[in-house]
Amino acid sequence: MQTFAKKFGLHPLVALIAIGVDSVLVAPETVATFLGIETAGISTLIAIVIAIVVSAILMVACILLQRYSYKDNWGAAVGKGLIVGILTAIPTPFPSIVTGAGGVIGIVGLVKGGKAKKKIRAPSKKPTRSRKTK
Repeated sequence: MQTFAKKFGLHPLVALIAIGVDSVLVAPETVATFLGIETAGISTLIAIVIAIVVSAILMVACILLQRYSYKDNWGAAVGKGLIVGILTAIPTPFPSIVTGAGGVIGIVGLVKGGKAKKKIRAPSKKPTRSRKTK
């Protein structure tokens, strides 16, 4: 049975990269809106196309990181990768909150998983028979 952190968590590197890429994709529109600069429709269209292409690349990277670093099965890795890719393509900074929460859950899962693997059993105390040589 999988733990909550393993089922819903993201590898922290995936979360960090997704938040960084999302911030870079949203920054020009956010600054333009904050400064009151109206952007032409063509620049918005180009920004959307760039966001979709970058999100697709990020999705593939997320799938591979989840599969091989976080040890998810392929179904879970693809599902999490699709979610991160779609959230990154949304042109607002709010999806980063979801990605960040997944990263925090992932850190908890990695810490708990590391402690569980470090349990060392005491060696059994079976008496050993020594053979006498003649």
